[in-house]
Amino acid sequence: MLGDLDANEFIGRDIPVRLFGDGLGMGEVADAAIYSGRSPDKTIEPDPYYTFQADRAFVREYERRRGLMPKPAE
Repeated sequence: MLGDLDANEFIGRDIPVRLFGDGLGMGEVADAAIYSGRSPDKTIEPDPYYTFQADRAFVREYERRRGLMPKPAE
């Protein structure tokens, strides 16, 4: 069953760090992403005047995280 699969093996198998705690299954990850509150759903639109390229802090963090990824095999 999909919900029983180890979340780290299913989602993060090619990532050099563990994304989830030991024993956390895909079912728990999916449950954490499903909202079942009383308020109706809302669609949130991005700010049309915001650009990622102009946000220097975002670009620095984005590049830092890209540097953590394993390099593709040649």
